[in-house]
Amino acid sequence: ITDQVDIPIRSEKSLGNNIIRLLPSDTKLSLLQITEDGWTKIKYKSTIGWISSRYLSNNIPAREEVRKLKAEIELLKKQVAFLEVRKEALAKRKAKDTGENSQDTAKQSESLEVKVKKAEAKVIEASKQLELAEAQAREALIIAIQAKSRAQEAEIRAQQAAMQKDLSEATAKEAEEKAKEAAMRAEDAAEKNELADIYVKKAEEKAQYRSL
Repeated sequence: ITDQVDIPIRSEKSLGNNIIRLLPSDTKLSLLQITEDGWTKIKYKSTIGWISSRYLSNNIPAREEVRKLKAEIELLKKQVAFLEVRKEALAKRKAKDTGENSQDTAKQSESLEVKVKKAEAKVIEASKQLELAEAQAREALIIAIQAKSRAQEAEIRAQQAAMQKDLSEATAKEAEEKAKEAAMRAEDAAEKNELADIYVKKAEEKAQYRSL
């Protein structure tokens, strides 16, 4: 997983209230399925779920690269210090030696001088690489935070859409119940009108009978 935020693992390949676990960056995962709509099914220990594919990377995280370079620089500095001590000891020995011993000491001193310069050059190169790796780590962190922020915004929009859908369904259900109630009232009114017509007809028949 790319640098460095906790990434949500979801039970389904969609945003919403379906997070089953959070995994930190540097986590190694087993990929089970990659879909064209930007989701990857993964397995981590006993957890199987879905993760947004944009969080996955085959590259070594920049933070890990920074850690390795710092360790390498420390080792190189120790080597330089050790070689400097040996070079100083050879210089003292060279001052005392004469003849063949002096020549041998001089050769050893020259060899150490070359090793010291090479080690110092490695330190400088590693320091440059460290600066670059730290810059990449900062950039990767910013990108990861922005990606997580966009994911959270999308999740909020998905939740709002779900709430709006629930509200629409509730409104539709309420409207349907009101329609049913209105239909029942209409049926009741029709029945009352029918009874009224019957009463009127009977009243007319009685009136006609009395007139006879």
